[in-house]
Amino acid sequence: MEDAAAAAAPAKETFRKSALGQTMLVGTIFLFVFSAYFMMQGYAALLFGPALASASLVTLYGVFAAACFVAPGIVNRHGGKRSLALGVVGYGMFSSAALAYSSFGEPAWARVLVIAAGGANGVGAALLWTAQGRVLLDCAARDPDYDVGRLFAVFWALFNLSAVFGGFVTFFYFSNTSSSGNAPLYLVFTVLIATGGAGCLLLEEDAPDVTNKDAAAARPVAEAKATLALFFNKKALLLLPLFWYTGYNQPYQLDGFGDRFFRERVVGLELAVFYGAEVLGGFVAGRALDAKGPIRNRALKVLAQFAVVTVLGNLIAGRLEYAAGAAPQPAGFQGVEWLAPTAAFAFWGFSDSQVQTYVYWLIGALYPRDAEARCRLVGFYKLVQSIGWCVGFALLPRARCAFFTQLVLTAASFVVGTSLALRVLPGDEGDGAAPLLDADAETA
Repeated sequence: MEDAAAAAAPAKETFRKSALGQTMLVGTIFLFVFSAYFMMQGYAALLFGPALASASLVTLYGVFAAACFVAPGIVNRHGGKRSLALGVVGYGMFSSAALAYSSFGEPAWARVLVIAAGGANGVGAALLWTAQGRVLLDCAARDPDYDVGRLFAVFWALFNLSAVFGGFVTFFYFSNTSSSGNAPLYLVFTVLIATGGAGCLLLEEDAPDVTNKDAAAARPVAEAKATLALFFNKKALLLLPLFWYTGYNQPYQLDGFGDRFFRERVVGLELAVFYGAEVLGGFVAGRALDAKGPIRNRALKVLAQFAVVTVLGNLIAGRLEYAAGAAPQPAGFQGVEWLAPTAAFAFWGFSDSQVQTYVYWLIGALYPRDAEARCRLVGFYKLVQSIGWCVGFALLPRARCAFFTQLVLTAASFVVGTSLALRVLPGDEGDGAAPLLDADAETA
């Protein structure tokens, strides 16, 4: 009898299958993939040259934006695990194309290959980030011991450690070589991405059981229409400028500002500062959002923290841009010239994690019980964010837009986005149970 009772009892969930375990697995996958990608993006102008860097990244984020229309349907149909793995493949294609470009002496055909691979990376990015959002928010929804803010802080820490790790790798690499002939570096990047992809095998299978083939075939179209419909939802439109800012800000901050105010050798360490601040900011925001007290007050507290730190970073950068003009003298670690731009980097990294954590937490509050709706809003968020990235990189060359003007436009996006986000706050019920964006929500 005891044996029968033991057999009937549910098996204890292993740590790997728990909400925290699955979140840490996703974070570790991103740690490997983005250890490569962040450095490719952060050093794009140095590794590819300004023209090819701009063309490949504009293509990447333009395709990313377009693919976000269909990514929620694919993720809802095939599950987070399979979609995440397919997304990693796109990143591997971009790294492999860069490896070919460097290995064969930067021929013209390889330039075309890099741009095309940027498009493949864009498709992969839409799948990767939409799947990540679904997996993380589903983990928080099914496990009462973990809130979105806490889980996202864990993921965000692992994710941004990738840039800290990659920053040290590139710092030591460029300490012994120049920014040309970088085939060994691209090979390391490609291996890191492949290792991250292998980690997808450890994720729990979450693909839905769809027996009606006709319904399954029609679903991506319906999902794309549902994502498009968010552009006509009043509250989604109020959040759109904030979503835009989370993508538009970093092309200037990391490439326009960082590549000009720091010497090539120390850019990697400065990126480690930026993303180290991201790790800290994610935990600070997660702790504040999951604290006890009225949910509306928690939201306002994090938005206030985000605003103060962002303003500090922008003021420092504005002073430096005004004083230095179009061609500042890049700083090394001699003297004290590096302190001010490093402080701007730290403030921007901290503020970025504040707003990113807030957005995911808010999505969980808007759709507390609807996994597919959460996935669609993540897709909408990533769509708008990627358009911001695309426009930011398109304006990046100085010939298209002066760097001081880029800073002003970034600051204006921040002000508009934060102001309008104050009109879409969870209520004071204390648990965010009432969805703010549903089928009957007010349209614009």
